[in-house]
Amino acid sequence: MNDVDQLLEKIRTNCCILAKYHRKHYLALKTKIKFFRIPSIVISSVNAVSSVSLQAFMPQSYISLINMAMSLIVTIMASVELFYGYTKQIEQANEKQKEAYILGCDIFKYLSLDATNRVVDERMFLTECYSRYIKMIESSQQQKRSMDDKLLEIEYHKDLKKQNQAMPRRLSNSSLPSITTDIETSSDGSMDDSGEMRVYSP
Repeated sequence: MNDVDQLLEKIRTNCCILAKYHRKHYLALKTKIKFFRIPSIVISSVNAVSSVSLQAFMPQSYISLINMAMSLIVTIMASVELFYGYTKQIEQANEKQKEAYILGCDIFKYLSLDATNRVVDERMFLTECYSRYIKMIESSQQQKRSMDDKLLEIEYHKDLKKQNQAMPRRLSNSSLPSITTDIETSSDGSMDDSGEMRVYSP
Protein backbone atom coordinates (compact mmCIF):
# COMPACT_ATOMS: atom_id res chain seq x y z
CA MET A 1 0.00 0.00 0.00
CA ASN A 2 1.53 3.28 -1.15
CA ASP A 3 1.17 6.69 0.45
CA VAL A 4 -1.91 7.58 -1.61
CA ASP A 5 -3.73 4.43 -0.49
CA GLN A 6 -2.75 5.09 3.12
CA LEU A 7 -4.13 8.61 2.99
CA LEU A 8 -7.33 7.38 1.34
CA GLU A 9 -7.71 4.74 4.03
CA LYS A 10 -7.42 7.40 6.72
CA ILE A 11 -10.04 9.54 5.01
CA ARG A 12 -12.31 6.50 4.74
CA THR A 13 -11.87 5.77 8.45
CA ASN A 14 -12.78 9.34 9.32
CA CYS A 15 -15.83 9.11 7.08
CA CYS A 16 -16.99 6.00 8.92
CA ILE A 17 -16.54 7.76 12.26
CA LEU A 18 -18.39 10.85 11.05
CA ALA A 19 -21.23 8.81 9.56
CA LYS A 20 -21.66 6.99 12.85
CA TYR A 21 -21.55 10.23 14.81
CA HIS A 22 -24.09 12.03 12.59
CA ARG A 23 -26.41 9.02 12.71
CA LYS A 24 -26.37 9.01 16.52
CA HIS A 25 -26.92 12.76 16.52
CA TYR A 26 -29.81 12.36 14.07
CA LEU A 27 -31.53 9.71 16.17
CA ALA A 28 -31.01 11.72 19.36
CA LEU A 29 -32.62 14.80 17.79
CA LYS A 30 -35.51 12.73 16.50
CA THR A 31 -36.11 11.54 20.06
CA LYS A 32 -35.90 15.07 21.50
CA ILE A 33 -38.30 16.59 19.03
CA LYS A 34 -40.98 14.07 19.98
CA PHE A 35 -41.24 15.69 23.40
CA PHE A 36 -42.23 18.94 21.67
CA ARG A 37 -44.35 17.75 18.76
CA ILE A 38 -46.54 15.12 20.44
CA PRO A 39 -47.60 17.27 23.45
CA SER A 40 -48.30 20.17 21.11
CA ILE A 41 -50.57 18.02 18.98
CA VAL A 42 -52.41 16.62 22.01
CA ILE A 43 -52.87 20.00 23.71
CA SER A 44 -54.03 21.66 20.48
CA SER A 45 -56.59 18.92 19.93
CA VAL A 46 -57.89 19.15 23.50
CA ASN A 47 -58.02 22.93 23.18
CA ALA A 48 -60.13 22.74 20.02
CA VAL A 49 -62.58 20.26 21.55
CA SER A 50 -62.87 21.99 24.93
CA SER A 51 -63.74 25.34 23.39
CA VAL A 52 -67.06 23.85 22.20
CA SER A 53 -67.84 20.90 24.49
CA LEU A 54 -67.35 22.70 27.83
CA GLN A 55 -69.99 25.36 27.25
CA ALA A 56 -72.68 23.21 28.91
CA PHE A 57 -70.63 22.62 32.06
CA MET A 58 -68.98 25.97 32.94
CA PRO A 59 -69.21 29.63 32.09
CA GLN A 60 -67.62 30.95 28.95
CA SER A 61 -65.12 33.04 30.94
CA TYR A 62 -63.56 29.92 32.44
CA ILE A 63 -63.52 28.20 29.06
CA SER A 64 -61.71 31.17 27.53
CA LEU A 65 -59.18 31.13 30.36
CA ILE A 66 -58.47 27.40 29.84
CA ASN A 67 -58.13 27.87 26.08
CA MET A 68 -55.75 30.76 26.62
CA ALA A 69 -53.54 28.68 28.98
CA MET A 70 -53.42 25.77 26.53
CA SER A 71 -52.58 28.06 23.63
CA LEU A 72 -49.81 29.64 25.71
CA ILE A 73 -48.28 26.24 26.46
CA VAL A 74 -48.34 25.26 22.79
CA THR A 75 -46.78 28.59 21.80
CA ILE A 76 -43.98 28.22 24.36
CA MET A 77 -43.16 24.68 23.23
CA ALA A 78 -43.11 25.75 19.57
CA SER A 79 -40.88 28.72 20.40
CA VAL A 80 -38.41 26.55 22.31
CA GLU A 81 -38.24 24.10 19.42
CA LEU A 82 -37.66 26.96 16.99
CA PHE A 83 -35.01 28.48 19.25
CA TYR A 84 -32.92 25.30 19.36
CA GLY A 85 -33.51 24.65 15.66
CA TYR A 86 -34.17 20.95 16.03
CA THR A 87 -35.77 20.64 12.59
CA LYS A 88 -32.79 22.21 10.83
CA GLN A 89 -30.32 20.15 12.86
CA ILE A 90 -32.16 16.94 11.97
CA GLU A 91 -31.99 17.74 8.27
CA GLN A 92 -28.29 18.62 8.45
CA ALA A 93 -27.42 15.50 10.46
CA ASN A 94 -29.25 13.28 8.00
CA GLU A 95 -27.54 14.96 5.04
CA LYS A 96 -24.06 14.74 6.58
CA GLN A 97 -24.58 11.12 7.49
CA LYS A 98 -25.37 10.28 3.87
CA GLU A 99 -22.43 12.30 2.52
CA ALA A 100 -19.94 10.64 4.87
CA TYR A 101 -21.31 7.17 4.16
CA ILE A 102 -21.25 7.63 0.38
CA LEU A 103 -17.71 9.01 0.43
CA GLY A 104 -16.54 6.12 2.59
CA CYS A 105 -18.15 3.63 0.21
CA ASP A 106 -16.51 5.25 -2.83
CA ILE A 107 -13.08 5.08 -1.23
CA PHE A 108 -13.64 1.49 -0.12
CA LYS A 109 -14.62 0.49 -3.65
CA TYR A 110 -11.50 2.13 -5.07
CA LEU A 111 -9.15 0.54 -2.54
CA SER A 112 -10.71 -2.90 -3.00
CA LEU A 113 -9.79 -2.96 -6.69
CA ASP A 114 -6.43 -4.02 -8.02
CA ALA A 115 -4.13 -1.40 -9.45
CA THR A 116 -4.81 -2.69 -12.97
CA ASN A 117 -8.59 -2.38 -12.57
CA ARG A 118 -8.58 1.21 -11.35
CA VAL A 119 -9.79 3.40 -14.17
CA VAL A 120 -9.36 6.73 -12.39
CA ASP A 121 -5.90 8.08 -11.70
CA GLU A 122 -5.00 7.76 -8.03
CA ARG A 123 -3.87 11.36 -7.65
CA MET A 124 -7.04 12.72 -9.23
CA PHE A 125 -9.18 10.45 -7.08
CA LEU A 126 -7.31 11.50 -3.93
CA THR A 127 -7.78 15.19 -4.76
CA GLU A 128 -11.48 14.68 -5.39
CA CYS A 129 -12.04 12.70 -2.18
CA TYR A 130 -10.02 15.14 -0.11
CA SER A 131 -12.01 18.09 -1.49
CA ARG A 132 -15.29 16.37 -0.70
CA TYR A 133 -14.06 15.55 2.79
CA ILE A 134 -12.95 19.14 3.51
CA LYS A 135 -16.28 20.56 2.31
CA MET A 136 -18.12 18.08 4.51
CA ILE A 137 -16.05 19.07 7.54
CA GLU A 138 -16.49 22.80 6.90
CA SER A 139 -20.28 22.50 6.70
CA SER A 140 -20.56 20.16 9.68
CA GLN A 141 -21.47 21.32 13.17
CA GLN A 142 -19.01 21.42 16.03
CA GLN A 143 -18.83 18.07 17.77
CA LYS A 144 -19.29 17.90 21.51
CA ARG A 145 -16.81 15.09 21.84
CA SER A 146 -13.37 14.79 20.37
CA MET A 147 -13.04 12.49 17.37
CA ASP A 148 -10.29 9.96 16.88
CA ASP A 149 -9.01 11.74 13.79
CA LYS A 150 -6.70 9.58 11.68
CA LEU A 151 -5.46 12.52 9.61
CA LEU A 152 -4.18 14.37 12.67
CA GLU A 153 -2.33 11.82 14.72
CA ILE A 154 -1.16 13.99 17.58
CA GLU A 155 -0.18 12.52 20.93
CA TYR A 156 -0.44 14.70 23.98
CA HIS A 157 2.05 13.63 26.63
CA LYS A 158 -0.13 14.44 29.61
CA ASP A 159 1.77 12.14 31.93
CA LEU A 160 5.05 13.85 31.12
CA LYS A 161 3.47 17.25 31.72
CA LYS A 162 2.19 16.16 35.10
CA GLN A 163 5.62 14.85 36.06
CA ASN A 164 7.25 18.15 35.12
CA GLN A 165 4.72 20.06 37.18
CA ALA A 166 5.18 17.77 40.18
CA MET A 167 8.98 17.90 40.03
CA PRO A 168 10.37 19.76 43.08
CA ARG A 169 11.99 23.03 42.20
CA ARG A 170 14.20 23.25 45.26
CA LEU A 171 17.50 21.54 45.83
CA SER A 172 17.91 19.05 48.59
CA ASN A 173 19.89 20.01 51.65
CA SER A 174 22.51 17.38 50.92
CA SER A 175 23.47 19.05 47.67
CA LEU A 176 24.19 22.43 49.27
CA PRO A 177 27.66 23.08 50.77
CA SER A 178 27.51 23.40 54.55
CA ILE A 179 29.23 26.38 56.20
CA THR A 180 29.99 26.24 59.91
CA THR A 181 30.29 29.56 61.73
CA ASP A 182 31.91 29.82 65.13
CA ILE A 183 31.85 32.92 67.25
CA GLU A 184 34.75 33.31 69.58
CA THR A 185 33.43 34.27 72.98
CA SER A 186 34.92 34.65 76.37
CA SER A 187 34.35 32.39 79.26
CA ASP A 188 31.32 34.32 80.45
CA GLY A 189 29.60 33.98 77.08
CA SER A 190 30.35 37.49 75.77
CA MET A 191 32.45 38.53 72.81
CA ASP A 192 36.18 38.94 73.04
CA ASP A 193 37.78 42.19 74.08
CA SER A 194 38.16 43.44 70.52
CA GLY A 195 34.45 43.17 69.98
CA GLU A 196 34.94 41.45 66.61
CA MET A 197 33.10 38.35 65.48
CA ARG A 198 35.34 35.82 63.83
CA VAL A 199 33.84 33.36 61.34
CA TYR A 200 35.61 30.13 60.52
CA SER A 201 34.76 27.96 57.55
CA PRO A 202 36.17 24.48 57.00
